[in-house]
Amino acid sequence: MSRLLPVVLVAVLGLVSACGSPAETPAPDSKVAQGTVSALDTKDVDYTTKLGLMRGHFIVAQELLTLKQPQAALPHFGHPIDE
Repeated sequence: MSRLLPVVLVAVLGLVSACGSPAETPAPDSKVAQGTVSALDTKDVDYTTKLGLMRGHFIVAQELLTLKQPQAALPHFGHPIDE
């Protein structure tokens, strides 16, 4: 396990750093479409919510690794698998 941990950490940190993108705000004169919410829309919301939760676990793990606390970071790498 101790030999595999650095490989897993490097892979996960690489994925986490590649996932970030700046948020975009709509232009002041843009119009928001209004209508009913379809089942597809709620599935998209569920999916992006889960992605956000997973990303949060990876961010916490990365911060703990920066603080030289790999044992505290380790559980956060397993949580996204559960979600």
